[in-house]
Amino acid sequence: MFKIKYFVIILFITSKLLAQNKITDIELQKIKYDSSFVAFFGKSFFNKNIIYNQQQYFWKVDTLDVNSDDYNTSKSFYINKKNILLFKKKRKNNYISFLDFYTYNFLYNGYPFHQEIYRFDSVNNDKQFKFGNEQVLHYYEKIKKGEYLTPKRIHKIVKLKKIKNVCSQSITDYSLYNKNKTVWEIKDCSNTNKIKVIELDPINGKEITNYTRNYFPWEKAAYWNQIKGITKQIFIPSNQY
Repeated sequence: MFKIKYFVIILFITSKLLAQNKITDIELQKIKYDSSFVAFFGKSFFNKNIIYNQQQYFWKVDTLDVNSDDYNTSKSFYINKKNILLFKKKRKNNYISFLDFYTYNFLYNGYPFHQEIYRFDSVNNDKQFKFGNEQVLHYYEKIKKGEYLTPKRIHKIVKLKKIKNVCSQSITDYSLYNKNKTVWEIKDCSNTNKIKVIELDPINGKEITNYTRNYFPWEKAAYWNQIKGITKQIFIPSNQY
């Protein structure tokens, strides 16, 4: 039933857009994601509670020097969609292939309670996609029933902690230091070199963990828009709100 609804919705939306404009592969892939969310959550929930975060769209780029006979010299790096100049520079003397990643924020009364990053083809994995959506619904119901603090309340706690740039505010079961525990994970991207992570108890909002670490490569690409200035690279933070 899920697959039938999915294909009907995507066929309708795709045919409508194609009739109006020629769309890119990126836009077509986003249509697949939007249609899949509508099929699982329903149109009302999707329109109210699911937002595509355009600022945090990024690529994983694989490069190979076309002038080199050594095929072991390939390199990978992550870039934000706005980092076009760096991408063009790399492309001049290299073979380029890339995977694109899409960031979605899930909202409760207008405030994000979960953030998910999807690889372009994750939507094709029905089992994985369904599992992720079921987790989102689980968190949503916990908040709705008052078992977890609302994201608005968490946002107030974060403001009191004077965090300058919240790049992610998300309930997650994947804590680095608190295994098998659900936490509110707050990421502070105020610093270009280090990311600050604060984990709060979702039930009472008390701080569980507070630590600083290096950015993962994909985090730097998702949370920072890197553009070329006159003398150096300029990093512009990609805000959560």
